[in-house]
Amino acid sequence: LTELKQLQTTQWDSLRHTLVLDELEEFAAHIQQLAIAYPHPLLKTYATHLAQQLDDFDWDQLPKTVNEFEAIITLLEQSLEEPT
Repeated sequence: LTELKQLQTTQWDSLRHTLVLDELEEFAAHIQQLAIAYPHPLLKTYATHLAQQLDDFDWDQLPKTVNEFEAIITLLEQSLEEPT
């Protein structure tokens, strides 16, 4: 979660306003790397959706998906707090 929160403050916060393609691709690649390193279904699904939308140039959905990152972090925090 620490790496995700760092990504949130260093990249996502400005990216969600600018949606610059190169930065989006870098952000998506970073998310995919984290999903491999920390395989949680929520993170893997988010990484897959983001990458697919970039591949498809789906500019109708991309802004929504990028903005969901904050909610994904919150959901991950909640799921990690739940007893197993």
